Amino acid sequence: MAQLLETRSVHHYGHRSAWRPSMRNSCVRSRTRQVLVKAEQKKQKVVAVLYKAGKAAENKDLLGCVENELGLRKFLEDQGHEFIVTDDKEGENSELDKHLEDANILISTPFHPAYLTKERIEKAKNLKLSITAGVGSDHVDLHAAADSGMTVAEVTGRPQGLARPQYTPVASAFHHVNQTLLLLGNAHGAVPMPYLQCHFCARAGSNVVSVAEHVVMLILSLVRNYLPAHKQITDGGWDIGAAASKAYDLQNKVVGTVGTGRIGQLVLARLKPFELKELLYFDYKHLDDKTEKELGCKFAEMEDLIKKCDVITVNLPLTDKTNARMVHRNMFNKEMLGKMKKGAYLVNTARGGIGDTDAIVEALESGSLAGIPFAPLFALLY
Repeated sequence: MAQLLETRSVHHYGHRSAWRPSMRNSCVRSRTRQVLVKAEQKKQKVVAVLYKAGKAAENKDLLGCVENELGLRKFLEDQGHEFIVTDDKEGENSELDKHLEDANILISTPFHPAYLTKERIEKAKNLKLSITAGVGSDHVDLHAAADSGMTVAEVTGRPQGLARPQYTPVASAFHHVNQTLLLLGNAHGAVPMPYLQCHFCARAGSNVVSVAEHVVMLILSLVRNYLPAHKQITDGGWDIGAAASKAYDLQNKVVGTVGTGRIGQLVLARLKPFELKELLYFDYKHLDDKTEKELGCKFAEMEDLIKKCDVITVNLPLTDKTNARMVHRNMFNKEMLGKMKKGAYLVNTARGGIGDTDAIVEALESGSLAGIPFAPLFALLY
């Protein structure tokens, strides 16, 4: 099974692929040019499953909603393609299921994912490409997709020259014509890549900065006991002792990240100025000495990290992959949580499936976990 890797070149063997690191993003740019030459311009049916934004859709920079259609309609229809946009994705009679049978390309987002199960893939005889407008493909049965010869891609690049506030975390990379042509080219079978993370520029990915800043915000909210104190005030209370007794400084605490991809490293960079006692990280691959020095962090084995850290942030993809050191799905189970420092905080902005829901609730109720951000827990424990 091909694995999800950053900035890679691919060697294709049937429906499975062997991957090796490429030297630069120029490989992807070169592949884009190849596809522009090779792709046959024939009509494609593109189905996008997006969320409804209602009044918020009046902001036309909010691209990832049904109303604003990723900004793709004119471009696709000018090329002669059919473009279907819906938010209806659940059940056999959903709009998604109605259109999947003859769809060539499916676009989805991590925030309102269209679940591509084995059964749906078997029915979608013409589906050659599933695109996630953002990070994460755990809503796709990757084994079934590989067996069918389908390309599963994540578009995480930020188009050159597209500055905020135009840039939005969801799918703004689709605004760049060459990126879309690359993906359409894959649907024509020009470049078979069963599992591909597409990077189109050297800048940060589609929402990695947003996630990293969100992680730091959640850490501070937990450690400073901000939300319970705020609720106490809005409820008409004024118990200073109750609020202050659970509020701490982040300074001189031990903080660790599990996962040091793009988001993990951005989190480490933003935590460095807080004068922590230690800033630790664990991943299956060590950062180089220069990067460790720049980020002010050091490697720790998982067993040591969870025992020492006052705060742990999880920045991993949700996969069933097992490597030499970690299993991602249900990684934070009862056993793992039981080894954590008593009273530690756990911040998971990745995928809920990385944690065992029942075990986390039990740890919170027993006090062995001091806190976990409720909003991400609710949103991501699907």
